[in-house]
Amino acid sequence: MRSILICIVVLLSVHPLFSQKSKKLEQLFSTYEKAGLFSGSVLIAEKGNIIFEKSYGYRNAPKKEKNTNNSLYRVFSTTKMFTATVICQLEEQGKLSLNDKLSKYYPDFPKGDSITIAHLLSHTSGIPNDTNSEYTVDEATFLKYISAKPLNFSPGKDWDYSNSGYYILSYIIKKITGLNYDEVIENSILKPLKMNHSGFHFNDVTDENKALGYEFVSDKRSNEALRFKTDHPFGAGAMYSTVEDLFKFNEALKNYTILKKETTDKAFTPYLKDHYGLGFQISNDSGKKEWVMMEVDPVTEADITEFWMMIFV
Repeated sequence: MRSILICIVVLLSVHPLFSQKSKKLEQLFSTYEKAGLFSGSVLIAEKGNIIFEKSYGYRNAPKKEKNTNNSLYRVFSTTKMFTATVICQLEEQGKLSLNDKLSKYYPDFPKGDSITIAHLLSHTSGIPNDTNSEYTVDEATFLKYISAKPLNFSPGKDWDYSNSGYYILSYIIKKITGLNYDEVIENSILKPLKMNHSGFHFNDVTDENKALGYEFVSDKRSNEALRFKTDHPFGAGAMYSTVEDLFKFNEALKNYTILKKETTDKAFTPYLKDHYGLGFQISNDSGKKEWVMMEVDPVTEADITEFWMMIFV
């Protein structure tokens, strides 16, 4: 059986007794690290203050280079939260509406009159999930390819995770702003929040902190996982970041500095299904309201790395 190394980013308001349990938590991660079952960075915060931050495993196993709190990880589908944030910002600016029909931007898209931007954000559009990089090389190629596929269900009638919907959102962002998707993310979120260690084009990154994903890793041997060959996933999963940069993003959402409170509340309200809003996963497992940003998307041609990002409010 293949062991999948999991990079976890945990951002939460913790129980008062957490400090008594931190040693046990550190022992847990260390045990998994020694067994070759965990490699990544952990950050825990309480009331906006980081109270636990530590990294485990290798960012480059053959060279025996250990992960640090500055390690740069591909965050894959966590990118969707950035896409959703920009879409919501554009609605606040009056440049689009979540009720806009897909046909407004792509008049020839089959059943485009029944698919809204909100459907795309919430994975309720019915557009099938497709990550075939052969057909995501550019907008025209992808739209021709995906529009030829039948919908999985009538828009708004069911839920099914769809990277394809977020590819389309990326192109809509470009249509509205006149800028490439990654430029919009940088101008609207990364620069304002001083997320200086986040970005795109991970394969071209030469920073010594760049962390690679592995199918398995130990002190003696490792096997690097397949990587995305390009940034084709765009708004569905093309970003990289660090735990501290993602913490900045978390705090900005919690404090309503990049989105208004009413907009944030709408994004974090379940849409059709009780576990997902508009680009954000939601949980009430603890008995109190929780905003859980959790994106796990094991994709072929990807580092086998999963990111969990949680916000407890």
